[in-house]
Amino acid sequence: MTGISFDANGAGNSITNIENADFTVDTLDFTAFDDTMELDVATSITGTAGEIFSLVRTGTAAATENGMTLTFTAGVGDGSDVYSALNLGVTSADQSASSDKVYALNIANLASADAQGDETAINIGTGWDTGIAFGTNAIDGTYFDVAAMNGAVSMGQPDDSNIPALTVSMHSVSGSIIDADYITETQTGAISAVDIDLTNLTNDNANNLYGIMLNDFTLGDGAGGNLYGIYQQGINWDYGIYADDDVYFVLDATVLGGDITGANGNAIDIGEAVDGTIIFSRDDAASVTLSAADSDANADLVLLGGGTSNVQVKIDADSEFNVTASAAPTADIMTITNTGFSSATDGVDALQITHGVDDATGNVIDITPTFSHGDDVDSAETWTVIDVDAFTATNSIASTNQTAILHGLNFGDLTEAGTDLITSTGIEIGGGWDIGVAFSPGETITGNGTDLTIATGDRLLITTANNGSDDVNITGSVTVTNDLAVTDDFSVEGIVDIGTQDVMADGDTTPSVSGASFFTGSADGETVTAFDDDVAGQIWVIEFTGVTTFDCDNNGTFSPTLQCGNGDLITDAGDSMVWTSDGTNEILLSWMDESDAQTGSDLAEWFPANQDVQAGDVLVAAGSPEHVEKSTGSYQKGLMGIVSTQPGLILGEEGGTFSALVALAGRVPVNVSDENGAIEIGDFLTSSATLPGYAMKATQPGPVIGMAMENFSGGQGQIKVKVENMWYVPTSSLQDASSSTLVSEAETITATDASFSGSVTVGEHLYGSHDMAGRVRMMSGTDHVTVTFTTQYAQLPIITFSSRSNSESAQGAWISDESVTGFTIHRSLTDDQIEFNWIAVGVESAQVTVATDWSEGVSIDVTDMNGPVAPAPVPEATPDPVPEPQPTTSTGDTSSTGAGDGQQAS
Repeated sequence: MTGISFDANGAGNSITNIENADFTVDTLDFTAFDDTMELDVATSITGTAGEIFSLVRTGTAAATENGMTLTFTAGVGDGSDVYSALNLGVTSADQSASSDKVYALNIANLASADAQGDETAINIGTGWDTGIAFGTNAIDGTYFDVAAMNGAVSMGQPDDSNIPALTVSMHSVSGSIIDADYITETQTGAISAVDIDLTNLTNDNANNLYGIMLNDFTLGDGAGGNLYGIYQQGINWDYGIYADDDVYFVLDATVLGGDITGANGNAIDIGEAVDGTIIFSRDDAASVTLSAADSDANADLVLLGGGTSNVQVKIDADSEFNVTASAAPTADIMTITNTGFSSATDGVDALQITHGVDDATGNVIDITPTFSHGDDVDSAETWTVIDVDAFTATNSIASTNQTAILHGLNFGDLTEAGTDLITSTGIEIGGGWDIGVAFSPGETITGNGTDLTIATGDRLLITTANNGSDDVNITGSVTVTNDLAVTDDFSVEGIVDIGTQDVMADGDTTPSVSGASFFTGSADGETVTAFDDDVAGQIWVIEFTGVTTFDCDNNGTFSPTLQCGNGDLITDAGDSMVWTSDGTNEILLSWMDESDAQTGSDLAEWFPANQDVQAGDVLVAAGSPEHVEKSTGSYQKGLMGIVSTQPGLILGEEGGTFSALVALAGRVPVNVSDENGAIEIGDFLTSSATLPGYAMKATQPGPVIGMAMENFSGGQGQIKVKVENMWYVPTSSLQDASSSTLVSEAETITATDASFSGSVTVGEHLYGSHDMAGRVRMMSGTDHVTVTFTTQYAQLPIITFSSRSNSESAQGAWISDESVTGFTIHRSLTDDQIEFNWIAVGVESAQVTVATDWSEGVSIDVTDMNGPVAPAPVPEATPDPVPEPQPTTSTGDTSSTGAGDGQQAS
């Protein structure tokens, strides 16, 4: 239909129904119409270009007007029908090559003269089940762009609903899920970037309430990224996170680059309104760790009590307080120090432990150390379980003279209560220690009163694994106030002090020897029959100040315990005795007679006699076994000795019809005659040629009985002699002898320096000094030993040595460093312990023999220089020898001085 014009003001000229008409642009102009046209449901308007349908209306003032009113009443379908008051269907062409925009509904910019009115682009009234429903990705990225102004988007939630007011289903793999960015503004009031107001919510105290809930995520396999639940960036915040109420950390809470500062400026401040408890919890059995961390340095974790209150660590019944190293320590694990704040209060301890044990086994302090040294880099380590470092104690009070008391280790008094026995030990040292207790020089162990007590039955017992000569090695002085018992060998290099003298009670015939080793004897002249309070192994010394008789022959009515011979001993002032005890009897060890009144100064033995003899008689051996009788001729064979006048010590027992006390050693009176010349001091005496039982001067070789200690020329009488039973050879009997003194015994000749122009023949054995021969021992691992002569040789000696073993270690041996003072034996193999015998003979102008086929001239003499340095000969391989028994004792392993005082082999 074209070219028809309708006048709206005409009467009766309206068109009420146009079916299937196509309207081109401006075909109909409804400007002047007033509800004069109706389009039913089947009507459609299709345009070819430009605007399809344009409605332009300018509203009048003070009136409610609509640019277009669409009133639609939905029908009732079968449940699958969709009724839309306005349905916009849009088909877009391919926009891939252009930047055109396609809007299903476009609300253009608002043109307004001012901002006083309330202008709303889309207003959805009440009563709708859903105000706006969006399909998938309807709001995605920048597709939904809300203008920047307060309240741009406001959402309400139905009453009593559990449906979220806003649900966002996310697919982002980077970037931000919700990104709220400020355009450049200046704040003029309080701002909340996210404001969740729960003021009008009443909690039921049955369900959890989360202000902000972040659920956990699935952890990937990557590494390096930090994962933040809530991240507050920047340092300009006064409070990065501020909580009026409690803050709980189930796992670690870490502070980097700053403090957790409380209201009072402290690192952590628990407000006064709460109970002061910090609770760390987690939902498994693992540990809760409280750490002090610094981003670029080490940091201390300091616990400080409030004011003068304590810092307490409380544990449950089955809990422990552990200080555990998480890495190899390079510093002290725990220290207690008050440097700069020394305590001036009595009774203040650096560490005080109060611990009770009831019906159980326990320790107040239990230390389990472990030490090891497995590398070769460091030097020998020093290990100490409990170490008290060197320190200084100062006591200097000018106004008073006070003595301070310092204890390195102090155990207080122990009170044992109850009815059952308690065996208590102040300090117990277990086995395995090389040294149980070591003291520095000058330190002492002191018992004040009864503080240090060693039981009488036990005394002080020191033992080691081997009963050798080095069981107990004490360097320096040792003072023993009371008893000292040594089970095995006891060796002392230096002074042995047996303590202060105790005084034996006057008039006591059984004096006590308890508690001392050195006594002063009584001066009352009593007779001692026994000693009291002695113990087995005890040794004591008595120094006499007067006459004391010891009942050695036990002729009293008491039980005999003294063992000192068959005759009584009488001491006087100046005499000394040494006694010992076997637990039952007291045994005399020695008697030194220093008194002028004492005549008993010899050792004598009882011999049976064939006749009655008197003191001073000269005796010879009789024909019957072990009997003696008076001498009857000069130089008589079997010359025995002299009858003692008053022996100091008697051996054997008196028996038979006749007995004689024959002096074995010491000085005794003897019957003499000057028939062979006047006797001078130093002359040797033999039996008289004319008087039975008398002695005369010896002038020819033969047996003698002693040496005169007095001059005598008065016919017949008695003089004192020193007992010497030997074979005497006068000086004149030596051929060309230059010796000024020569004494011959039955099997031994002893002389001063002598020289012989001819040969010397020895009928039996030849004995020399320890510089002539000896034995050395090389311990396993030792390759040489040096022998040093006690007396220097006048001429260089020739040294001969031989091995006492067929071991290979003995085959490659040689001598060096030969001199008048000693020599050295070497060996090339050191696997075994080897002994060598050696002989040294001093030689004048020693002869050296050279092989006859030597073709060159040679000059040879014996000097004290070393021989050529060359390896010892290597022996040919031989079957393993059968080892001989090794010596069991040795006094050294690297040197020897000879057989007399050098190394000995058992």
